[in-house]
Amino acid sequence: MDTQGNSYVAWEMLEKAKQIDEQDPVLSRAMADMAPRVADYVRLLDSAKDAEKKGANAAALTLFLAAQEIFPMSQSCREGISRNANAVLDGVK
Repeated sequence: MDTQGNSYVAWEMLEKAKQIDEQDPVLSRAMADMAPRVADYVRLLDSAKDAEKKGANAAALTLFLAAQEIFPMSQSCREGISRNANAVLDGVK
């Protein structure tokens, strides 16, 4: 996938595979090789996930939106935006 210039798509696929088998050495190597090409995106996603875990839903929403600016087709971003937007709206009610 990455050979076609779709580093972000490939990263999301690797992330999903990692959920199945975190110990896979081939997967770990592929992620390590790809990380420099998607570093800004991954940094934003990781920060968004950390903020969400801490209950900082508005901050998480902002970070997921920023990551989506880098990779608009991101399923991870869409899911994170949906979860955190709903949490923010629930907090306003």
